[in-house]
Amino acid sequence: MERILYTKYSNERTAQFAIRTDIVEKDGSRQVRKKAYYEAGKPHIRKIYEAYEQLSCSFSSTRLLINQCRWEEDGIYLEYLKGQTLQEELDRLLEKRKIEKFQKILREYMELILQTAENPFCMTEEFRKVFGDVKLREGFYSAPVTDIDMVLSNIFIDEKGEWTLIDYEWTFLFPIPIQFVLYRILHYYECSNAFRSQIAAWDLYAAAGISPEDREVFLEMEKHFQAYVIGNYVPLRKLYPKISPGKTGLHTVLKRTGSPERVQIFLSQDGILREEESESYAMPDGKVKLRIEIGSRIRRIRLDPGEQAGRVRLKRLEWENGEKCQVRTNGIVQSDQTFLFLEEDPQIYIESIPANPGFLCLEISKDSGQDGYVQQILKEKAEMNRQKEEVEALKKQLAEKEKLIAAMENTKVWKTYTKYKKVIKGE
Repeated sequence: MERILYTKYSNERTAQFAIRTDIVEKDGSRQVRKKAYYEAGKPHIRKIYEAYEQLSCSFSSTRLLINQCRWEEDGIYLEYLKGQTLQEELDRLLEKRKIEKFQKILREYMELILQTAENPFCMTEEFRKVFGDVKLREGFYSAPVTDIDMVLSNIFIDEKGEWTLIDYEWTFLFPIPIQFVLYRILHYYECSNAFRSQIAAWDLYAAAGISPEDREVFLEMEKHFQAYVIGNYVPLRKLYPKISPGKTGLHTVLKRTGSPERVQIFLSQDGILREEESESYAMPDGKVKLRIEIGSRIRRIRLDPGEQAGRVRLKRLEWENGEKCQVRTNGIVQSDQTFLFLEEDPQIYIESIPANPGFLCLEISKDSGQDGYVQQILKEKAEMNRQKEEVEALKKQLAEKEKLIAAMENTKVWKTYTKYKKVIKGE
């Protein structure tokens, strides 16, 4: 008899990609089953099985195994694996400051992927449909089959140390620059956890053959891909803020101008922040007070207090036991409770989460504009730009003077004067 132990719906997508994932137990054995949520999604499920066959061939000469998969009428069945992910292993090394081993393992994994890229990349109409008509430089190579989602959390390590790719839903047969796969690995590892942001100083992108210009194009590709997956579907999390300003009084409605802001809270179990794993709460008058239960499996939390620039004050941000949360932000820290955001999309990361967090208690207030704060924001931003322009002008002057000195040192007059100093002055 079959027993369902766990179910996850990935249905905030266009109908052809909406799927359901079950962990099922039968005769004491566990398996992972994926099935289409709608009839239109059955070809997508079939393609996952075909991806298993093609990736198994592509990585046959490497140490990477592909999670075994079989096709049945009601969906595909994969092995239920136990162990830790490659992401967890690298986190452990990073915490213990074993940097050389961390870099060695990460480099080995990325080189393993690079080995599969055999052919010069050429853009196709299929590529444009999924990733957009982006402007890629020449020199990229691609594999015969590409799983773009080979992020570290999708690699399982068993007790023997073997690596297994557990999820290969987003596998494509048309050419894709292999560096895009590496970009997603580094991007989602570094950006989904404030602790991991320290790897930014190691310039791992350059080591992977990814320039700053490449990163901009790859980010554009990623946005096109996410739009391709969602299609015309509008997730409830995006619809709700548009149709409900939350509970508020008439006086607040009369005072408010423009769109009301909301605080969005991301809770992630694997360290990757996803829209579908977030909740949105109204901020009437720029204020919100919440008490949110945090499960023991949550490993990453991010607070987005609205989308506009402004000043944010954390009146309270602590765990149920009264312990204050340590935070990191993309804004300017004015005090331990106040942050100034000069750009849109303010973000506050909670640095560490207790083993049994219980409830997260928060009280936030935000001033986004229409008074002196906006003028201060604009003033400080203008001053920063002015200083930046001044530094660039001084650098240019210095370069011109160094060029002039170099030219003078190569003249006959300068060389004669140098000899004169050596002979007459004994220098």
